[in-house]
Amino acid sequence: AAGVLANARLHAQVEEEARVDVLTGLLNRRSFDRRLAAEHRRAGRFSKPYALALLDIDHFKRVNDGYGHPAGDAVLAQLGQILARQFREVDVVARYGGEEFAIILPEIGGHTARDVAERVRRAVAATPFALPDGREIGVTISIGVSCYPDSAASPEAVVRTADQALYTAKQAGRNRVM
Repeated sequence: AAGVLANARLHAQVEEEARVDVLTGLLNRRSFDRRLAAEHRRAGRFSKPYALALLDIDHFKRVNDGYGHPAGDAVLAQLGQILARQFREVDVVARYGGEEFAIILPEIGGHTARDVAERVRRAVAATPFALPDGREIGVTISIGVSCYPDSAASPEAVVRTADQALYTAKQAGRNRVM
């Protein structure tokens, strides 16, 4: 019986590691993609909107180059904690890749999503990020927002539109929401 229990625990641990980004504790890209597809089906079935926010740490390469990769990892982990606290329980917060994060906001339209993203942008900019050596640095993020069905009709198009908005935010000077 002890062996069966140990195997069940190990299986649960492996499943959790397959869903969650180890560094940030947030969902990983694969889990995000599944949740986005499910939210899109749900939104279509019930004629409800949803928003997607893609955010990227501004000048993240400078953190890694100037302070080292352990500092970059610390920034990513702390940003993950901030994001986990900033959103509702029904929202889906994930590490999308590298220094990019994605958030699904069920039953939220464009104007509200922009307001939420702006609140998060301000919270991140106001937070000192602790580095492993004890120093603190400031970090800013750029955010692109897209909404279903107003901005795009498919999950892929919602992501593409949010990514274009994120790129526009970066081109417009960073530390902003588009």
